[in-house]
Amino acid sequence: MNLVILASGMGRRLNKKLPKCLVSIDDKTLLERILNISIEFDKVIIVGGYKVNLLKKIIKNQNRKNIHLINNKDYKTTNMVESFFKAYNKVNQDVIISYSDIIFDSSLFKKMINYNKNHLLLKSNWKKVWMLRMSEKKIKLDAEDIKVKEKTILNIGSKINRKLPKYQFMGLIRFNKKDMKKIKNFYLSLKNKKIDFTSFLNSLIQSKVIKMNFQETNKFWFEIDTIKDLNALKGTNYKIW
Repeated sequence: MNLVILASGMGRRLNKKLPKCLVSIDDKTLLERILNISIEFDKVIIVGGYKVNLLKKIIKNQNRKNIHLINNKDYKTTNMVESFFKAYNKVNQDVIISYSDIIFDSSLFKKMINYNKNHLLLKSNWKKVWMLRMSEKKIKLDAEDIKVKEKTILNIGSKINRKLPKYQFMGLIRFNKKDMKKIKNFYLSLKNKKIDFTSFLNSLIQSKVIKMNFQETNKFWFEIDTIKDLNALKGTNYKIW
């Protein structure tokens, strides 16, 4: 199993002149926290961009030969989907994709490895977490609607109209190797290097390129996007792992 970590973004809303993945929590960066729970992967590919050289020290300290760094030189004019496909030629197995601005329970990678379908991990008790980060009014503006049937995702990424959805996307995706070529060809057909990942996933689903399943979890997960998020994280139980 391969792991691709999308780490090209800036920490602009965190007032940091660093890649967002290098924001520290208790002297350990978000990137280090993900790498520390990635031992089960045969290959780990990190796609950097902004100040990519700063990632090299983190990788060196891991002392693991299976970690590779790729530079998305076009990070200013592209999005995370383009970053993922920069790693395409190095992906040689089923792959889990992880955003790099999240912190989560160490068991979640194993949960995804053991479920051998194209799928997303969805947070079930998500509103409780989001209420630590923002007001309910802002949640309805920032969160995205997700429609599901049984274990299949029907639609993801639309604006929420009235009722809050049962789940939220966590920035954790699994694609199986056998489907990677058609996923890439579909991406190239869109001719949109700025497309965000949820929009891309929804396009894959609506165009019936692949069937996208999901697993739900109520395990610990938190997104770090703003200074308020960092402060809110202090009130959680992230130190237990």
